[in-house]
Amino acid sequence: MAEHTGDSAGGSRGNPALSERFGRLGTCSVGDVMDAMGYHNQILDSRIRAVAPGMRVAGPAFCVVGEATPTARAPRGDSPGYEMFRHMYQGCVAVVDTGMYMVAGPWGENTALSARMRGCIGAVIDGGTRDAHELEQMGFPAFARFASAARVEGRWLHVDYGIPVAMSGQVGGTVVVEPGDMVVADADGVVIVPAAMAEQVAADAEEVTRIEEQIRDELRRGDDRAEVYARHDRYAHVRERR
Repeated sequence: MAEHTGDSAGGSRGNPALSERFGRLGTCSVGDVMDAMGYHNQILDSRIRAVAPGMRVAGPAFCVVGEATPTARAPRGDSPGYEMFRHMYQGCVAVVDTGMYMVAGPWGENTALSARMRGCIGAVIDGGTRDAHELEQMGFPAFARFASAARVEGRWLHVDYGIPVAMSGQVGGTVVVEPGDMVVADADGVVIVPAAMAEQVAADAEEVTRIEEQIRDELRRGDDRAEVYARHDRYAHVRERR
C-alpha cells in the first residue's frame, strides 16, 4: 500500500460552492459539455445505477480500490478498510474500484454511516453494495451495479485509497478517476469531471442549461422544432475555445 500523508484529497476539496453548482446540474448537461470539449469517455458504465430512485450526489472523489482474495481474512487495526475513513473529508464522494468483483457488496449501512460521520456524502461503486433499503432510508446516495446479501469477509479486501482508480466506462473501456475529480451522479448515470477543468465545465453546463430552458419555452409555445434548434446552438460557447 502506498504511504499516505494528509487527507488524500485533490483539487476540488476546498471548493464546496463548486460541488453545490454541480449538484444543481444534470449529468446529461455535464456529459454533453465534456463531449463538446473533446472528452468523450467521462461517463461511467450505465450499469452503475442509483440504488434507489431520486438519489443524486456531486462532490470530489475519494478513491478506494480493492480486490478479490478468496482465502484471505481482512486484518483489523490499521488496514486500508479502516484507515481510509480517517482520511475522508467533508463533501467527498467515495469512488470504489472493486476490481470488477461481482459476488458480494463491499459497501453497506455501517460503511455508509462511518463514511457519513467523516463527511462523505455518497458512494459510486464499480461493483455491489449491501443494505440497499437501509441506504435509501438513511438518505445516503449510493450508485452500484447490484445489491447482494453476500458478505465480503474472506472474499474481498480493501487494498488502497487516495490513489487514481479505473472505473468501467459507458463510451470507452475505462474512466480514470483521480482523487479530487468532480463526481456528478443522478438518475441518468455518473459523470467524472477532471478537477483541473471543473470550474469551466460547471460554467459551460450552466449556460447549456439556460439555453435548453429557452428551447423548452419555445417548444411549449408551439414553435417548429427544427426552427427552434436552428436558433439555438447549445454548445457554441464550448466549441469557440477549441
